[in-house]
Amino acid sequence: MNIIFPLISREKQGKKAENSLPKMLVEYKGKPLFSWALQGLKPFFQKPYKLIFICLKRDLQHHSLLQQIKQHCPYPCTVFTLDSWPSSQTQTVLMAQQYIDNQQPLLIYYGDTFFDTGYRSWSPLQNSAGGIIWSIASIKSDSSYIKAKSDGTVVKVLKKTTSPYASIGLYFFRTGASFVQLVKKTSHNKIKVTGENDIEDLYNELIKQGITVKMETVKTCFPVVMKNNI
Repeated sequence: MNIIFPLISREKQGKKAENSLPKMLVEYKGKPLFSWALQGLKPFFQKPYKLIFICLKRDLQHHSLLQQIKQHCPYPCTVFTLDSWPSSQTQTVLMAQQYIDNQQPLLIYYGDTFFDTGYRSWSPLQNSAGGIIWSIASIKSDSSYIKAKSDGTVVKVLKKTTSPYASIGLYFFRTGASFVQLVKKTSHNKIKVTGENDIEDLYNELIKQGITVKMETVKTCFPVVMKNNI
């Protein structure tokens, strides 16, 4: 399984100074926030896997990000560098197409949260769904919400608080190739209309195609960008 972890703030480029410290490198109790976020992924590191960090070149140059990754990431990993700010969440991941455009399962974690799944390990073989999105019971207005049946089958992912289940920023696709195809199919029109293209939107496209998408819930979840919540 390929595991993509973008170490890029979701803030727009114009909202932060060129040399300001990325949120994920802010320290709490001696560790950068991305290290706290990474702890939640422990159950997913079942061999074989490939962990890929996506980073901005400027953060590697100005903030010793590579050294931070080596110091705080206990897993073998690859660092993929972007020269410029990506246009959307999906485009960020798509930039690493050379690693993920294949039949290997794909897990994407945007690292905004520290979570506890409640299980020791997780394997793609545990679920046959074409996509899985993890959630927590929440009604915060800045989250995407998951409308699902009692068996966890997702009906729709929405931007409005129409469900008690909010996305935590952890996404699974049965294959990386299916993710790439979805992005290429949907990104142009989505960006043209709204200027955004969130990963959650891809699940609605899967559902339209008749592919099963499942929701799994975690025990606890806190936003790591709010240090007092850790």
